[in-house]
Amino acid sequence: MQMQYERMTLVARAGGERMTIDRNLQFWNAGNEAASSPKIVVVETKSAFGRGIADTVLRSNGYHHVGSCSKYCIGLAALGIVPRFNKFLPAFRRLLPHITSTQTAENPAFLAA
Repeated sequence: MQMQYERMTLVARAGGERMTIDRNLQFWNAGNEAASSPKIVVVETKSAFGRGIADTVLRSNGYHHVGSCSKYCIGLAALGIVPRFNKFLPAFRRLLPHITSTQTAENPAFLAA
């Protein structure tokens, strides 16, 4: 499987906080493709105990932590390569409505929870 995405990383000058923003996620292998909507971004924050400025701003605007998220594993699930996506299922469920895939119709495991 191959994947491609655009990334921007913001780093605070003090406090050890970092925020990574990924968009235009695309995954493909032989004959299968999946891509996120261009309007969707995946934001990852790193801060002490999840209490950084970015974490606070995101929570105050209604965005909540979804636990672990691996873009590689999300891509495998979106392409229908893996039948279950257990550890990353909460993140995948949030992304699923925004991913188009050639596997959706052909692979029932893609939609199985």
